[in-house]
Amino acid sequence: MNPAPASSGAPGVTGARQLGRAARPGPRAPAARMAAPRVPAPAAAAHPARAPAPPSLLSHAGPAAPPASPAAELGWQPELPSRYVLGRTLGGGSYGVVYLAVDRSTGAEVAVKAMAKQRPGSTRARTLKKLHREAALQARVQHAAGVVKLLGAYEDGECAYLVLERLQGGDLEAALAARGPLPEPFVAAAARECVKVIATCHSAGVMHGDVKPANFMLREPLPASRAGLAALAAARGPRWLTAVDFGCAQALGRASLNRRTGTPVYMAPEVFQRDYGGEADLWSLGVTLYQLLSGRFPFWASLDECRQRSVDEVMRSVLSDPIPLAGGAWASVSPSCVAFLSGLLTRDPGARMTAAEALEHPWFREQLGGATAGAGATAATAPATTPCASLAALPDDESNIVPMAGDHGPPACAWYSPCAGGGVGAALA
Repeated sequence: MNPAPASSGAPGVTGARQLGRAARPGPRAPAARMAAPRVPAPAAAAHPARAPAPPSLLSHAGPAAPPASPAAELGWQPELPSRYVLGRTLGGGSYGVVYLAVDRSTGAEVAVKAMAKQRPGSTRARTLKKLHREAALQARVQHAAGVVKLLGAYEDGECAYLVLERLQGGDLEAALAARGPLPEPFVAAAARECVKVIATCHSAGVMHGDVKPANFMLREPLPASRAGLAALAAARGPRWLTAVDFGCAQALGRASLNRRTGTPVYMAPEVFQRDYGGEADLWSLGVTLYQLLSGRFPFWASLDECRQRSVDEVMRSVLSDPIPLAGGAWASVSPSCVAFLSGLLTRDPGARMTAAEALEHPWFREQLGGATAGAGATAATAPATTPCASLAALPDDESNIVPMAGDHGPPACAWYSPCAGGGVGAALA
């Protein structure tokens, strides 16, 4: 889990890209600028360059067993140093560090997420299962236009490495921190892209599990002016907004999920109640859009107020406190936008707006023009077969957030942090 955020210029804006606070140790940082964590420099003759493993290689049901050596526990490729040159640290968190890297054969820049195979407070077997799940579920949704591309998976005796495309436009959290509340047409455009990704993931049997502003990245920097933002919303080029960080993802099946996973301030009521499905992603999107439009969270007026709450207090607010959608910032928001948010922020998951219903909502037509992006078009992008179907039965045996009150773990402010090691949502910026 990444550290608790530092305060930013806009009220209620998260600071997940700040490092070092309330974080558990991740993989050891490189001793030199161009060295991977504990990865010896390769001998060129001994390690000829090879292409990254295609996502299909991640489709087995779990870590390879029995392993031939600690460097083959996941069955991933071992030759990361022969393929990529690791450079400066882009970011990090509780369980991982993200590096800028260069492909030796093409010169292309990528991001490499390095994660320790042994996490504090967990067994090695459970950590390996989590690492495999993250990679395999991300591989399952690679057909989605709005999902960060997974270019390869590597391992050595101490760490696992995911090689990802590098996105350089920053994330929605950074945009909010820099500009304050964002204009409604831009938020509508971002919301539609988010819903498309969620719908496509769900159709592939994957719940993202950590929908929030920091986990949606822009391919290019945002325009400086509000007029430029409006123009971007109108243009809506392909893949301008991309979902990252599948460290909290879970496989959807017939049975409901019962493990607490995600970032608590964005978690749906049913996640706290340990009985949920993909509908929880839509609640998290509702909190995300609320924050982008108003610069605050539904239950707290400022970041400082939010950070003073314990996890139990956050849970009580999510379960029962009223959600203000009138006055203040909402006076300048359209009625259809308020209706859209109300549909997402419905505590009963059975009555909550679905992704298909959200894509047909008139808010998109009013703000963006043209026909709504119906679910039929989204569903058509789903693969004919699911490459990681065996993961549906993979046990989700461990919570993916900092332990809650009553568990053995840090209290209070640490709960606010993102759950996934490495914090790719911040680190790829």
